[in-house]
Amino acid sequence: MKTYIYASLPEFASRIYSAINTDTLQTILVPRFSRIVNQVINYSMGEKMDDETYRNIVNEVLACRYIDDKVQIIKEYIKTLADMEDVIMDAELSETEALIVFNMLEDVEIAVLVKRHPYHREIEAIDFSEAEIRLQRYLDKYLQSIPKVRLKQLQRTVLNIADIEDIG
Repeated sequence: MKTYIYASLPEFASRIYSAINTDTLQTILVPRFSRIVNQVINYSMGEKMDDETYRNIVNEVLACRYIDDKVQIIKEYIKTLADMEDVIMDAELSETEALIVFNMLEDVEIAVLVKRHPYHREIEAIDFSEAEIRLQRYLDKYLQSIPKVRLKQLQRTVLNIADIEDIG
């Protein structure tokens, strides 16, 4: 073992030197694992597109008859979570369409949406718009459809996301 380590040192040192120069040291030296990680997640929803462009995209989605076409438009033009959140509400997506869109998102993006739109079965219609209630229900349905292991991870992520006022 000692002979192997000594023989490998020049190559290992070369890799470390190269990783330092390319700022990829984390690919060579793996940080120690900590079982307790309660890292606060600060997530930016991103800049919203201008109103006219957004309205044109929503109108195009509303005019589409086929799910695949709607999804393609969303994939092509919607680049920020802020716009995605608005499109899900404004484009009057069906539950099936919304679930497809949620599948396109990263787990942290789903967690941000869950944090921003928590679902409560006894929703007061006065407190939320019809579109917000629809989004909450779609998110709940999506969460019910994913594997339990992933759901638990998403729930932990939601708990670690900074307050809503901080992610805007």
